[in-house]
Amino acid sequence: MFSIAAAALCLVGVNSKQAFVFEGATGDNALRDGGVWQGLYEAFAGGVFEEAGGVTLFVAANKPHTDAQVRQKALDTLQPLYKELQTNAGWACKAAGSDCRPEAMLSQVIVNVWSGRNACAQAANMSSDLEGYDRVSLYLSIPPFAFGEWARLLSRIGTRVSIACMSLARSRLAQACKRQNICASSSQMLAFQKGTSTWWTTGCHSS
Repeated sequence: MFSIAAAALCLVGVNSKQAFVFEGATGDNALRDGGVWQGLYEAFAGGVFEEAGGVTLFVAANKPHTDAQVRQKALDTLQPLYKELQTNAGWACKAAGSDCRPEAMLSQVIVNVWSGRNACAQAANMSSDLEGYDRVSLYLSIPPFAFGEWARLLSRIGTRVSIACMSLARSRLAQACKRQNICASSSQMLAFQKGTSTWWTTGCHSS
């Protein structure tokens, strides 16, 4: 199983303070089998976090969700995968301390729950927590029309920002860029072509 979330995490360099921001963590694309949460877990259990020099996971959610509910939904989708991996003779836990329990990964997650669906306000609220990171990877599991608000706000935090989104037709990505007048030149919009192992990038520069 291969996930765009794990791939995006692999894009960042090593030996730097890194953050992975996940927007859309309670949606179907996040919680399904083979979805983003399971991809992040595979990266965690495979030692990718440690190889990257340490990664802090930030999750953006909206009320009426609570911090506990977000974690429980993630746990519900990760527990079956963890049990399945334990029955695989060829699998080995490579996480720090050889602790691959889903709870171990979730204990490292910082959840930001925002009242309402104002992406600009939530991104601004989170940006101060991200200022100390050398690299920030943002994964957008949300409708394309909301991409710009997150890209624009996080591109101003003074670090290198990589932006990834779920599999998306180039035409829809271009429409999102045009509608939101993004991105700052310091950022990239990355989309994974479903069924392949290659990335394509498009720069959406302010006009």
